[in-house]
Amino acid sequence: MDRMKVVQTVWRGEAVEDPADAQAAVDVARTELRRRRRMRPFVMLAAIFGVVIAATDAIEGTVGPAIALAALAAILVYQWWRTPRLIARLEQAEERNAALTGQDPGLFTDPTEDL
Repeated sequence: MDRMKVVQTVWRGEAVEDPADAQAAVDVARTELRRRRRMRPFVMLAAIFGVVIAATDAIEGTVGPAIALAALAAILVYQWWRTPRLIARLEQAEERNAALTGQDPGLFTDPTEDL
């Protein structure tokens, strides 16, 4: 089993080629789903704090740190914005790979949970 290949396949939302790797793919998808759902509110909170601190730095006249924090906050907002699409791809990968193993997809994840 090439773990990197399995992870890349899961991130694309596809099923693995080798059914022997399906269980590892399901585990990767479930782990990432939990992580993404759990971290999404914190990413937005960090972005808000970053913008506030960047604005404060800009007002105080320290432009360099203000620009750096604003750029980091923009990256965080982008990550927060694209998370629903990532979650959808991970759910597809989980369903497809769970079908290869004969498991019920979403056994450990709650599809109604949206933080």
